[in-house]
Amino acid sequence: NYATSIEKLAAGMPIVSSIAAQAGMTFEETIAALGTITSVTQETGTKAATALRALILNILGAVGEYEDGIEITEESVKSLDGILQVYAKDALAAAKAAGTVINPMEAIAALAKASEEGLVNQAELFEVLSSLGGKLRTNQLTALVQNFDMMQEMLDKTTQSAGSADKEIGVMLDTWEAKTNILKNTWTEFIANTINS
Repeated sequence: NYATSIEKLAAGMPIVSSIAAQAGMTFEETIAALGTITSVTQETGTKAATALRALILNILGAVGEYEDGIEITEESVKSLDGILQVYAKDALAAAKAAGTVINPMEAIAALAKASEEGLVNQAELFEVLSSLGGKLRTNQLTALVQNFDMMQEMLDKTTQSAGSADKEIGVMLDTWEAKTNILKNTWTEFIANTINS
């Protein structure tokens, strides 16, 4: 249903999965975010993951220079924090009370909501996303924010797929368990008959 591929997702996961997990994102959320970026922009999984990684590093407040040209500045962290104070105040307060950072999905949702409701115009959104991800990653982050509904849909489908797979494996294990029990009973009967003979 989406214009992305397993290859793109597989190429991006090693770049972003560790930092995404540290920030509290699930595997499914990370896949949905990468899938949305690659589907909308038709860029590589590597570029999508680098942009998502830059956003997450900003959320974590990890000021510094990183490989792939990512530079997190005090300004970009403050810019995102200001947006979250306005558009994700409750989520930010809950995260701070728990001694954690806000989940990147909530930050993306806040940016999407601000954009959707016209609270941030297109130029302001580009400026914020440029400061978060750098000029080279603005396109990917914009695709993620402006297509948040697609990301939510991908997340729902990914979660449902995992549940469906769990059910299928459960049925298969039940079948294997039944076959194992039949084999055990047959073996026990064989041994009993051999001893009695």
